[in-house]
Amino acid sequence: MNENRKFIYPVVAAVLVALGIYLGFHLHPNIDTRRASKFEEVLMALEEKYVDSVNKDVLFNDAINEMLHKLDPHSRYISKANLLKEQQEMRGSFGGIGVRFQRINDTVCVISAMKNGPAFMAGMRSGDQIISINGKDFTGPNITNDLVMENLRGQENTMVKVKVLRKRKTLEIQIERGEIAVETVDSYFMIDAKTGYIKINQFSLPTHQEFQFAAEKLLLKGMQTLILDLRGNPGGVMDAAVAIADEFLPKGDVIVSVKGKSIPSYTSYAKDGGMLEAVKLSVLIDESSASAAEILAGAIQDNDRGLLFGRRTYGKGLVQQDQILRDGSSVRMTISRYYTPSGRTIQRAYTGDYESYMKDELRFREGELYNKDSIPMDKSKAFKTKQGRTV
Repeated sequence: MNENRKFIYPVVAAVLVALGIYLGFHLHPNIDTRRASKFEEVLMALEEKYVDSVNKDVLFNDAINEMLHKLDPHSRYISKANLLKEQQEMRGSFGGIGVRFQRINDTVCVISAMKNGPAFMAGMRSGDQIISINGKDFTGPNITNDLVMENLRGQENTMVKVKVLRKRKTLEIQIERGEIAVETVDSYFMIDAKTGYIKINQFSLPTHQEFQFAAEKLLLKGMQTLILDLRGNPGGVMDAAVAIADEFLPKGDVIVSVKGKSIPSYTSYAKDGGMLEAVKLSVLIDESSASAAEILAGAIQDNDRGLLFGRRTYGKGLVQQDQILRDGSSVRMTISRYYTPSGRTIQRAYTGDYESYMKDELRFREGELYNKDSIPMDKSKAFKTKQGRTV
């Protein structure tokens, strides 16, 4: 634990109760404003009189997350800027110029410019070295990938001026930002005459459509067996995962059930006409396969539609929803749990220790990644698949 955190945690603990009142005010404006004022009083007092300097904004944000993490590991506070980035990822597109770049030493180098994308059409090419963006110098050791993206991205139809170095000549390129699609199907190809392979890196709104396109191409090439790779997939839009599961399952099979205190419970069932119902299926998973990826894998496993190969998945069985606050930031709170067709919730146990939960060192200490026999099994949590297999 670094020194800043040693200092900040006691202060955070001191304001958590007041923070709860303040947060409640923002979610429900009818609450007595005196309570919100009290929290502001605490922050002001800390800023003015605490023994060390205090950044009120940092303290405020850390305090919200500390409070939410007492409830569960996936509820969290998101700033307005970060919320916009995450919404773009879920939407499957963002406003930008369409380049891939990499920092080499102290220089931002263009690896590729998307064909017919805004940057390519404006004249940017692979190998260009970006030296300034909108008149601001972008060279040196302090330039980060996030900083470059933050300055290149923006609203569609807005302009960005980029100065590049090409073959020792300096060029200024005016680029009008456009909509840049984020592909979530990394690759698809035939391994042999009958076996296809599709890799999905996350689930966004267009993922199902991307998957259908890839599957159709492979079916035309004679695919009879599919290897679906969900390794490293952190999840995303649940509806996309449900739609892809529907492509494999016959009508009436349960895909996932969702239950919560304040929302109606519901169950998603497979519909008729899945394009891959006759294709043999294997699914690759690992410890980074999470959330929507686990919904898809669980639907395949519990319906005995295919076998899973790899390592135990991440274990995220909670569904979040954004509560937008007045300043455009958000409290992303857990509103329900999801259950696989056999009735399992795959959410890992959580004791309130957020750092230990995120590290999940236990599975490494017990040798799970190396020795099958060392994986602990809680027999009280055994469930049966559609055909009676124990999972």
